[in-house]
Amino acid sequence: MGFYDDALVCLNGHVINDSATRKPERNSKFCDKCGAAAINSCPACNTMIRGYYYVPGVVGLITREPTPAAYCHECGKPYPWTEDKLKAIQEAIELSEISAQEKAEFGINLPDIVADTPRTKVAALKLKVIGEKIGKELWGVVKDIIVEIGSEAAKKTMGL
Repeated sequence: MGFYDDALVCLNGHVINDSATRKPERNSKFCDKCGAAAINSCPACNTMIRGYYYVPGVVGLITREPTPAAYCHECGKPYPWTEDKLKAIQEAIELSEISAQEKAEFGINLPDIVADTPRTKVAALKLKVIGEKIGKELWGVVKDIIVEIGSEAAKKTMGL
């Protein structure tokens, strides 16, 4: 049976070390990509952030860029990088000239595209329809962020 090591992630979601306990020499207090402070636990419940999944006796041959989880596995709250990206999308939508009702509808559906829920595909479709009304440049920015945090089902539904 395997186990998760602890991860060290900056507040912007860059993984600094996905093996923070087993390989502490890779740890740092700040991110070398953006300069943000590093955390190793959920700010809401203080549970350690899951990192690399080790299976004793198995050697991993595939190298990959680790991606941090969007939500804490213990309390279910969004990590700071998820919250910030959702807020950034909302800020972009506020710059648009769509109606207040459409802006509110967008905000209501936004959380459902980050994790797969029964509403993910419908929410993604609603966001796509509203998003196409906000203008090419703004929609491009919003889509770029959705590609970073959206679930696979949401991205597929939105054609991303």
